[in-house]
Amino acid sequence: MPSERLIRAIELARSGHKAAAREILEEIVRAEPTNEAAWLWLADTQPNDETRLQILREAQKHLPRSANITKALAIISARIEPSSSAGGVPPRAAPSRRESTPPPPPPAAPRPTPAPTPAVAPEPPSGSSVRQDHEVPASEVDALRRVSRLRGRPAWGVILVLVVAILGVALWFWPGSPVPGWVAVLFPAATPALENPPPAEPTGPLATTEVVLTEDVLPTEESMPTEEIIPQDTVAAETPVPPTVTPEPTAGPPQLALGAPILALDGSNRANLIAVATQTGVGLFDATTLARVRYLENPANPPRLAFSPDGRWLVTNGAATRLWNVESGEVSRTLSTAPVTALAFSPDGQQIALAETGGQVRVVPREENSLPTVTLPAGSNVFALAFSPDGNRLAAALEDGRTLVWNLSTRTVLFTRIPETGRTLQLAYSPRGEILAGGNEDGGIWLWDGEGNQMNVLRGPSGMIFALAFAPDGKRLAASGEDPAVYVWTLSDGQLQQRLEGPTRPVHGLRFTPDGAQLLTADEEGLVRFWALNP
Repeated sequence: MPSERLIRAIELARSGHKAAAREILEEIVRAEPTNEAAWLWLADTQPNDETRLQILREAQKHLPRSANITKALAIISARIEPSSSAGGVPPRAAPSRRESTPPPPPPAAPRPTPAPTPAVAPEPPSGSSVRQDHEVPASEVDALRRVSRLRGRPAWGVILVLVVAILGVALWFWPGSPVPGWVAVLFPAATPALENPPPAEPTGPLATTEVVLTEDVLPTEESMPTEEIIPQDTVAAETPVPPTVTPEPTAGPPQLALGAPILALDGSNRANLIAVATQTGVGLFDATTLARVRYLENPANPPRLAFSPDGRWLVTNGAATRLWNVESGEVSRTLSTAPVTALAFSPDGQQIALAETGGQVRVVPREENSLPTVTLPAGSNVFALAFSPDGNRLAAALEDGRTLVWNLSTRTVLFTRIPETGRTLQLAYSPRGEILAGGNEDGGIWLWDGEGNQMNVLRGPSGMIFALAFAPDGKRLAASGEDPAVYVWTLSDGQLQQRLEGPTRPVHGLRFTPDGAQLLTADEEGLVRFWALNP
């Protein structure tokens, strides 16, 4: 069963961010040297066949019986072998200067070799093995010495330019470097790629189109150790996919362009603010005009956000989980130094739920020592957290496939649910709390009532769900995921109301405007857009 970090690395590799994916995969194989899927994806993200071969050989040391790794090794080895291995005649090496000159004819009779003249060079010591085959004029020796001295002088100007260029590139691409985030947020118009975004790369099991190992050994979901996948036609028989009942609108011009993939979004209607996160930091913007309010430098991969309902506080993960004062832009408090995989603010803004690696959920007070800390054992890493609107319940989507709902007053589990197919990756409560929605890794959205009874399964997207959002009146639900389109359903009949086309990269953030007339999206292109919705 793949971990959240492996899933995230696969997302990055598929979307073309191979360097970021490679960094995560290297950490995974160091911690789990027998993770076959991680090794195969790590080889796939390498820039050339030679490094792929090195990675696969290292993987074979840890997994000597892996058929996939053995087959991949054979394919890469065959691809980089010289043409001579295919039966061709190897090319003859070019002759050296001494070989290119035909040897002189043998003398008629042996003659004594004349001693070299002092004008050419001093005689070698008697014990030296050096021999002089031909005499060289002194003028030629002097000329060669002058040329050697000129060639030996370093080109300091060229060296200085190269050093400065290397340092600049390293600072720009160094993991966690704040420079791209600063440039993207402070000077969004300075990035020409935003006005003409590159065409979408073809999706598939490989993150690159330059090198294809083979379909039999690709690190796809089929080759990863996941649970059994039920055929789509079986699921469709139970919950048929509703047809699109309205025309598909096209995307208008983006209202905001950051120049870096946006991987998380949250907001506060009361403060009329939104926060969007990249791997380098968090930008705060006016939710109506999208004017920039503040930038918070906070490297995190992948980033997580949680806005307090009043918009005064923001929680982010990273090297440490921090509570920020939005007005001042300063860190008010460090909540945890352990890796955190999910965050949620309570509806009253007094508590914060943190999912730490190792299967532990802690509910901590916003103001230190104002309330007791509640520890809830989950037994598995957590993908997502969600408070009920009354703040009495906390839902968690777990890596082992379970969805738990706790009663925070009694600290007991109210119910546990496991979807029939795949695992739940995202959670959201309806505004009145009567519905809990769970976005699945197979593209389905499961709806449960307050007692955990299944109400419906909404289908339409393909692939993992990255974001869920209820309309303010609770009558509609929006979802997005690997499929770059955005889907909006009416909950009264479970019908698909709209399918929003336009983004070419996955959408990681969704938010309805307070009147429910528009939907705000944030995607991996770095674009934030408003969409007009059908009434």
